[in-house]
Amino acid sequence: MIAKPICFPRISPPGYKYLQKEPTYDQEHHLALEKPEKIYQLAELGYHETKLDNLCKKGGLTCQ
Repeated sequence: MIAKPICFPRISPPGYKYLQKEPTYDQEHHLALEKPEKIYQLAELGYHETKLDNLCKKGGLTCQ
């Protein structure tokens, strides 16, 4: 079965204003899945260890 692409409206909602120099959507860039340069642990982001004990994974955020 082939997935049907999402149909986006051709007009902007009332009150929406484009940003100056708003970047153009680039599928090759914005949908690129790559190995992250660093994986941050939730403890590094300020979560207390006692709260993390109930989680099955303690990784929280990856950044490029």
